[in-house]
Amino acid sequence: MEKSEPRLEAPSSLLRQAVDTGGIPAASSCVFHQGKVLHLYAFGDPSQGDTTPDSLFDIASITKVVATTTSAAVMVARGALDLDRPVREILEDCPLPDSVTSRTLLSHTSGLEAWRPLFQHVQTDPVASALYDSEPADPGLWARARRLILNAAQAPKLKNDACVYSDLGFIVLGEVIETIGKASLDAVVTELVLQPLQLHNTRYVCLPVQEASVLAKTRHVLPTGTHRPRPPAPGQENLFEPGTGSEENRAEVDDDNAWAMGGVAAHAGLFSTAHDVARWGSLVLEEIQGANQLGAGEVLRNWMTRTETGRGLGFDFAQGQGSTAGPRWGQHSDSGGPGHLGFTGCSIWIDRDREISGALLTNRVLPGRESVKPIGQLRPAFYESVLESIER
Repeated sequence: MEKSEPRLEAPSSLLRQAVDTGGIPAASSCVFHQGKVLHLYAFGDPSQGDTTPDSLFDIASITKVVATTTSAAVMVARGALDLDRPVREILEDCPLPDSVTSRTLLSHTSGLEAWRPLFQHVQTDPVASALYDSEPADPGLWARARRLILNAAQAPKLKNDACVYSDLGFIVLGEVIETIGKASLDAVVTELVLQPLQLHNTRYVCLPVQEASVLAKTRHVLPTGTHRPRPPAPGQENLFEPGTGSEENRAEVDDDNAWAMGGVAAHAGLFSTAHDVARWGSLVLEEIQGANQLGAGEVLRNWMTRTETGRGLGFDFAQGQGSTAGPRWGQHSDSGGPGHLGFTGCSIWIDRDREISGALLTNRVLPGRESVKPIGQLRPAFYESVLESIER
């Protein structure tokens, strides 16, 4: 069902076409230009329920920038986090070498592996494995599972090539943030980011207290799958056996490592609306221009500058030929196009020079995690259509 105001027709048409032709069950998009909403739209297959701009999507790795990177920036600005202090000096019994710091974790240069099915440590644990049988509301089981994941993520299996985009690195960084913040990750993120920026539709869904079932009854949340564990993503074949199931587990995080951590992780776990995600980008732009809502403008400005790795600190960049944001987004300067992708089919890209923040959220993984062509076509076309609409 359609619902939008204001609306740019060309981007809206692309969303409708992507849903109507299959492969993307539902999509929502929002664009801020110079601090104001320029575009807001949502469209979904009727089988997904009434998809509106208020619908919540699992934004997957966009969690890395909205929650983790922004929280870390605030901590640095307050002097609480030293980027170059070895992580092993912060975390108890951490086996990582001194070369692994918060800076290397943020820049994906720590050498930690890109990904591993850490949840298998929970599946094979004689106690925590009960979570896969009935998902009981036992905080003790979830706490045990989370500890198993965190311990496994810190196993020092470093790559020779240190520049590897790493979920494991951000899982470790999340524990650093919790330790310094002296609170759970969701509490720290809420205090440092979500409340100051008034992102009221952005949240973690804590599984130990059964928040998923409650949220699914009160909000329209787009599903991402039916199995637990999910089927392997491309490149993960033969690493683990997927689960079975037929019921769409709405409001449960798609990422299996994040799920086994109780839904709250530094690399994935946030649910949000396109409006909130795009607004976060717009507010970050205002922050680096001196708005001082977070007190981290200078830090974020530096982190949003592309380095020799092609990334900033915590931020990816829309860049060059084949960019997921199209050929022109953020191409005016090296600091022009920070943002991030989310595996579930979500993206946030900021064009600093044009003062645009654009969010595109989908649940493209629901038909199958191997289905990458539809989102691969939609993303660059959407962002290019936004620029064309603005420049008319």
